[in-house]
Parts: sequence; structure tokens; C-alpha cells
Amino acid sequence: MRVAQRPGGRILGLLTAAMLAFARPIVAAETVCLPENVALAQTPVVETDGGGVSGNAVVYLDASVSMQGFVRLDRGEQALYIDTVLSLRQVLEQVAGETAFNSFGTGIHPLDPTELIASTHPEFYVCNQVNKSGCDTRLDMVLEAVAASDDNALSVVATDLFLSDRDLIGSTFGTMRNSLQRVLRGGKSIGVMAISATFNGVIYDLPGKKTKYAYQGKRPFFLLLIGSSDRKILKVEKIIERQLLADVSSERYRFALFTLHPAYPVTASAPLHLEPGSAIVRTERLPKGPPELPVLVLRKGADHLTSRQPLVALQKPFTAPLGDFKLSDSLWMYSDSPVCPTGTWLPWQERVVTAGADAGDLVVSLNPAALRYLPVRKFLLRAKINAASTSKSEQLTGWLHDWGFANDQVDRVLKQKPDMFPVLNLGQLGDSLQSIIDDEFKPVTVADFLLAFRKDE
Repeated sequence: MRVAQRPGGRILGLLTAAMLAFARPIVAAETVCLPENVALAQTPVVETDGGGVSGNAVVYLDASVSMQGFVRLDRGEQALYIDTVLSLRQVLEQVAGETAFNSFGTGIHPLDPTELIASTHPEFYVCNQVNKSGCDTRLDMVLEAVAASDDNALSVVATDLFLSDRDLIGSTFGTMRNSLQRVLRGGKSIGVMAISATFNGVIYDLPGKKTKYAYQGKRPFFLLLIGSSDRKILKVEKIIERQLLADVSSERYRFALFTLHPAYPVTASAPLHLEPGSAIVRTERLPKGPPELPVLVLRKGADHLTSRQPLVALQKPFTAPLGDFKLSDSLWMYSDSPVCPTGTWLPWQERVVTAGADAGDLVVSLNPAALRYLPVRKFLLRAKINAASTSKSEQLTGWLHDWGFANDQVDRVLKQKPDMFPVLNLGQLGDSLQSIIDDEFKPVTVADFLLAFRKDE
């Protein structure tokens, strides 16, 4: 007969420890208590590739005769326009599911991807005097189609963007400015990418007596990247720059993004980080507060309590600078009360913070004089900063004037015979886009900071 044996001392000890572990009372984590409508932002997941593949893409190739010089090249010359057009499908596959192609001139015509090679030959760009196909560049018609397109669509327009006064005045769709405005009001953004390429052909629609000019040299063509996702537009720009322009001087291409949403979205508050020399004695834990928000103990009489953040970090690259910053601030005093949040955080009517732009930075500062009137208690400060406008930037859009010329400058341009032939009314087009952004821009929160602090005793 088998006799049951008592467990050994080691086994008994393990069993006892396990029972005690299960029997030990579980201490619940302390509930975080912040003032009403205040939330601390979670650490964002940074997507370095600009997002995945989604939606579809639509390409519009300008087939008017004015584009012919970009493909009529001598042997051995760099065919930058041809390389770009033939690479568009591969570029767009990295951001969109499917890509459809069209040609446009007097009208818009579907183009099978297998026929894309035809756009590399001069015969693709012919003015047909019978039906006027290829004689005009109806960019306004393309913009209307883009404005009516699906929100998930990314549109790419390849053109020389050479706009006569007639083009600016517009058609039955209205002025060119109205066409651009409809695109932007519809929630889409317009990225303007200019690339200087070899050209050997005729430049049409010049103002004055001489309306045509045979030219051989450099001339810019443009990719208008239009869609509701600024991130996708910026990703395409980066892909083109990296894959197609790696061996091209940066002086030969430019980019600007015209969007009604230039600021990065701010959905919750973030801790305000004071500069190292801001007289912080030590940090303490904030009762009922998240660990990411410690209490900063400030030295008595400190006169430098400042945080600086580059303005460029608040907005998307290649966009017009934000300006006219407005501060909205709140201050609460901590009270050890079981009632959250009304008993824990008591509103305190004292303005202790200022904010504004200085030397390219957003500067948030505590007012030392106002701090003197506060009791030695724990306080929570919220500083919410809005941008009420955008401002013109020569660095961002000045190139549109540098690469363009106005009607009254045509004689000077023809006489100088520049290495790169500029684009008629390009500066005016840039001014129209910027004026739409200025007129349609709505105030937006660009920063929302929290600071827990108390004065040293």
C-alpha cells in the first residue's frame, strides 16, 4: 500500500508564500485627478514614413503644345521631365492603391497607363487646328475636376503653369483664383513643386507683340500635388526629391504647401518644460497627478522662468508662418479634498503667465512679480495658445516671384536671355494662393501646456 507523504519543508514554504501572495490585499492605483476638461496628452506614435497606402491617385498630364520642348531633347541631355512623368506611377504606388492617368489641354481625356510612353514623344504635344486639342491649357477645368474629386484621392497635375492674362481672368468656371479657392475650401491642400529642366521648343502666350519665342535652355515644369492629406502630399514631395532629384542641385527645384491647416493638431495638454536656468530647486510628486507632471519647486525671487519652442515645430514644413498668437490661461490651487475635481482644484484668479513669438520661438514665461502674490501652495497652470493668422514668408513663397515675371517685364526677359526662362504670372499665382490662405484661415490651437509648481518655502 502506497502511503502519502508530507510535503518537504521547501515545498511547504513555496505553497505558503503563494497563499500569502493571493491573500495580500491589492492596493488600487491612485486615481488621477485633473481639473475639468484638462487631459494630459499621451506619447504620440511617430510615423516616420508619412503614413501607409490608402485611397487612389489621379494624374493629369498637360498635353498642350507648350510642353513639347521638355521632350524634344538632344542626345545625351538629361530628360528630367520625361524621367519624372515615367516615374509617377511608381512614386504614387507608395501612397495610393491605384493610379489613373489623364491628358489635358482643351479638354480632359483618359490615358491608359500602357500609353504613358507616348507622353515622352513630341507628337503627344500638338495643337490641332481643327478641334483645338492641345492648343490651350485648361488648368481651370482640371482644378474643377480636382475640387469635385473624392476626399481620399491625391491628384497630381504636371504642367508648365505658364498663365496668360486670359488664364488668370478665367472662363465659365470663374477666375483662376476662384478655381483655386474652391479646391482649398473643399478641404484639400495644394503643394506646388517646381523643377528646372532642359527645354528645347517654343514658349507661347507671351504678352505684347511677340507672342511666341523659340528657346533652348532651362525652363521649370510643375507638379501640383493636391489632396486632403498634407502628410501624403509631403511624403510624395520627399519621395520625388529622394528618388528623382538626388543628383540634381537643390537650386533647381522648389516646393511650397498651401493649406488651410498648417498647424499640427493639438488635442490634449503637454507638460511645459522650463529652461534649465529657470531656477528650479527640485521636483515633487503631484498628488493625484500623472507621473509625467511633477511639481516644480521654484526658487524664491527667481526672475527667469521661461520655456522656448521653435515655431517651425508647431506647423507642417513648407507652409506659411503662423502668427498673431493669443493666450488663454487658467490657474488652479491644489486642495487635499476627496471631491474631484471641484474640491481638489480651486480656481485662482491671478494671471502669472505670458506668451508670444520672439526670434523664431514661441516663448512662454512666468511673471515673477505675479508669483510673489501666490501662497506657498501647489498650483496647476494651463496655458493654451492659438494662432489667429498666417503671414507672408519670402523664404517660403519668394521663389514664386523669383522664378516668374509679370507682363510689363517681358521685354527685359527676352533681352536678357536668362539661363532659366521664368514663368509668366507665377508670382501673381503665388500671391493669389497666399491671399486665399490668409482670408480663409481660422484660429487654431498650436500649443496647450500644463505646469504644476509651487514656490520654495
